[in-house]
Amino acid sequence: MATIRTKERFGAPATRVWKYITDADLLQRLGGCDAIEGIEGCAGGLFEEGAVREVRIGGRRIVERIINVRKGASLEVEVLYADGPIRQEYERVDLIPFSSACELVWTIRFRIKSRVFEGLLSQLVATIAGFRFRRLVRKLRVHVEAAEQLARASLTTARANPDMAGGIEPPLRSVS
Repeated sequence: MATIRTKERFGAPATRVWKYITDADLLQRLGGCDAIEGIEGCAGGLFEEGAVREVRIGGRRIVERIINVRKGASLEVEVLYADGPIRQEYERVDLIPFSSACELVWTIRFRIKSRVFEGLLSQLVATIAGFRFRRLVRKLRVHVEAAEQLARASLTTARANPDMAGGIEPPLRSVS
């Protein structure tokens, strides 16, 4: 079994970051997955406790259940099914508050289904997937911080001229 863990400091409070990490459309636009669709128990949303959903990533299909949700703080994902040679076992997202900021800690555990060279292949997959995953989290941070900056600017504008205020979503930025 191998683990990918990424940590990233966000210049926004945990409650605001939660809004973005639980936005399936945003995760798709940032390249985190090809699709997230509800299967059952999703009336409250795809990130609510008990929701069973299907996630598609690069032709792979993963069926997972959301467990142990603490809104604005953490959630865990139990993987029920994963096709392909890689079996994701577990996922957890934690938001650790620091005054007006927070740190996101995202952990994924997986194993290679083949026992031949399992250790070596696990290391290789963890390195490649870890790089892609860290890039996604950086893109998410850039998006969240841009949205927060726009929200502050919009609030300043609203205070100065109530007729010009509006909710503007930031454009997606390219992050290397």
